[in-house]
Amino acid sequence: MSQPTRKPIYVRRDIAIAILTVVALWASAWLVWYWSVRTEPVFEFRSIAMQDLQGSKADSFHVGEVAVVRREVCLKREIGIRFSPALRNAEGVLFPLNGMTVEKAKGCNTLYYGFVVPDLPPGKYTYVNAATYQANVIGRDEFITFPSMTLQILPK
Repeated sequence: MSQPTRKPIYVRRDIAIAILTVVALWASAWLVWYWSVRTEPVFEFRSIAMQDLQGSKADSFHVGEVAVVRREVCLKREIGIRFSPALRNAEGVLFPLNGMTVEKAKGCNTLYYGFVVPDLPPGKYTYVNAATYQANVIGRDEFITFPSMTLQILPK
C-alpha cells in the first residue's frame, strides 16, 4: 500500500506581505507611543546652598552684591537644562531673575548660578527655580522645581 501524498501548504505571497506589514505598523506605533509617554526621573539632588562670591555660606545680601546658588545634581543621562530662577516676596510677588540654559553630562555635577541681588525693598525673599528638560527621545519637555531657599535682602 502506498501512502497518500500530502500536498504542500502554500501561503499566498500578497497575504503574507499584508500580515507582516500590519504587524510592523502595529509595533512601530507602539514604540512611538512608548517613547512619547515614557519618562524617567533624570535629576537627583545631592545638596543645595546659598553662598557669597567668596564661597562662604550666606543668606543675607545687600542690593548689588552677588549671591551664588550651589547645587550638586546627579543626572542619569546627558541633557540640556533650561533654568528659570526668581525671587518671591512675602506677599507672593514673583521677581524673575536671568535664566540660563546649560548642557550637562551624565553623572554628578556641581552647578553654580550667580546673580546680582536686585534693587528690591529690604526683607525676606524666597529663591525659587524651575528647570525644563527634554524627557525622552520624542522631545517632550518635563518641568521640575528645585527646593526653595530663603534669603534676606539688607538695606543699602
